[in-house]
Amino acid sequence: MLAKTLHKFFDNSLPTDFYNALSPLGAVSTYFLGTTASAVNVGAPPPTEKPEHNHPALIGPILDQAPPNGQIVVITERAIADLDDFDTPEWHKRLLICTFREGLIKWPRQEVLQRDRNAIESLVERHFKVD
Repeated sequence: MLAKTLHKFFDNSLPTDFYNALSPLGAVSTYFLGTTASAVNVGAPPPTEKPEHNHPALIGPILDQAPPNGQIVVITERAIADLDDFDTPEWHKRLLICTFREGLIKWPRQEVLQRDRNAIESLVERHFKVD
């Protein structure tokens, strides 16, 4: 799953770069933080335009319906209001949070994004095993 909350995010190819790096690992679902409905059909590329509505930065609606062994990547430029509700060892293993600046979020698995396709591929290789 790829969850995102964005403004400048859609000004470049970052959503597509993540999708391309994650797709070989399995079906990718794209959600916007604060929503329960997928932004596109499972396995389809992410939207190329920012959402019309600015939803609250909540991860719960997405994690509550995540598959039992699903890996979650959140890309955000805002703090996630309900992140502390999921501060458990299970979610520490399954949830990777990517931000655009250091110190935005405190989470065991997090990365500060660089707008570089190779950096995204490297990030995916570091955090996800390819069987």
